[in-house]
Amino acid sequence: MCQLDDFYNYYLTSMASLGDPLIKDGKPDLASSNFKRIFRAAAEPAIAGGLGIEKGYAADAWKTADLISNVGSTAAILYMRDYVTNPDNTRETIVTNYYPCPVFSGGKVTLLQRGVGLFAIKSTDERKNLGAVVFAKWLAQENSNLNFAMQAGYLPTNKEALPKLLNNPQDVHNFKYRKLYTCMQQVYKKGTWLHLPHKAAEIQQNLEYGSKNILRAAHQQYLQEIAGGANPQQTLDKLVEESYQKLLNYKQ
Repeated sequence: MCQLDDFYNYYLTSMASLGDPLIKDGKPDLASSNFKRIFRAAAEPAIAGGLGIEKGYAADAWKTADLISNVGSTAAILYMRDYVTNPDNTRETIVTNYYPCPVFSGGKVTLLQRGVGLFAIKSTDERKNLGAVVFAKWLAQENSNLNFAMQAGYLPTNKEALPKLLNNPQDVHNFKYRKLYTCMQQVYKKGTWLHLPHKAAEIQQNLEYGSKNILRAAHQQYLQEIAGGANPQQTLDKLVEESYQKLLNYKQ
């Protein structure tokens, strides 16, 4: 039914919303009671078969209606089509709705701020180097940044442009983007911004791949044991605990 586009971001934002940082002293705090609660919330449906844990982003399965909901970034709207393609190659029009990311009971709305993808490679031609600098400065200006974001479905990186957009989503012509910005408007003023921890790429990779690899294996084991007559709930509880222990010791 659903897919988390990124387990690491799910852990990071959920822990922060509960006031308990995921990364402490440069290491992930997976032994905390909050993390175990957060892990279990995803592990139960993943092992039972309701939460997608396949490789790739949700947009891939979305195109064929193998998935009907997902938790992801605002930029994912660029890949969410207005139709699905059936096995017989026919198309069916769909309508997509956007909602604020769920928050755990007792948690606060937390908005993860990801980096931008603008970069340039130094050239031996100084004219090109100057052109890259001028373009970057122009794109970062309020009006340029706002217009680009509205056309592409992104959120502005300019501090003045962002509130201007989210306070006036009705000014956006694209229907899908307008719905997305209206959704963001609901959480923008009451949410707390969170940036990615410094130098945590290896941690992110281990938690991301580790979670999916462990849960995929647990899901297959769940199906096998249920087919053999095992009690579904008891089997699920056992595999969730085993998966948690494996993640504690996971090394890619």
